[in-house]
Amino acid sequence: MTFTDILVKGGPIMYVLLVLSVISLAIVLYKFYELMNARRGVYQLIKDVFYTLEHAGPKDTQDLLHSKKNNIASKPLLTVINCFFEDCLCDGDLKAEVERVGSKQIRSLESWMRGLSSIAQLSPLLGLLGTVLGMISAFFQLQGSETVKATLLAGGIWEALLTTACGLAVAIPSMAAFYFFEGRIDSLSSKISSASQELILDLKRLRRRKSDLFEFDLSKRRANAV
Repeated sequence: MTFTDILVKGGPIMYVLLVLSVISLAIVLYKFYELMNARRGVYQLIKDVFYTLEHAGPKDTQDLLHSKKNNIASKPLLTVINCFFEDCLCDGDLKAEVERVGSKQIRSLESWMRGLSSIAQLSPLLGLLGTVLGMISAFFQLQGSETVKATLLAGGIWEALLTTACGLAVAIPSMAAFYFFEGRIDSLSSKISSASQELILDLKRLRRRKSDLFEFDLSKRRANAV
């Protein structure tokens, strides 16, 4: 039996499932490419930020983040850097602001996820609907015949069950891909949040070090003046 025969015997629902399978495949390929690039970009930016902070200072780190605005990790980290220059690192609202900005960036990665989830949930129902319609058609044909043949009944049933099998074949990979992508997005969110908190601590230590150096220099000048 060819693929065309399966489509024809499955009825109109099979064409709907075929369209959904194509859409699902397109979403999966797009999200896989998008998340792979996002993950690579986030990890590289975080590495560059801490390297620049250690070797060049906060101002160059701020310039680096300004130049990487397309990276989803740039805005949360830039929020922390801006607070360093505005002297509000100890502000209790900083963590909430970083989480708000980070959540907004992460939401951009969730595009098409709802569509993938909907396909995974609707495909089995459409398959079941196709099976019910096929069974109704099969029994309606049997009603008009004088003798009931087992081969005729079995043929009608297996043709009706095609849509259920195809619905599940579309739904299972779609649901698996949805949970896989959801895990990757959660992992990126956790990485960005962790990097933001680590950056806050590093900047606080840097400010404390500068304050200690200033006080040491001031006391040294006073001692020389005496």
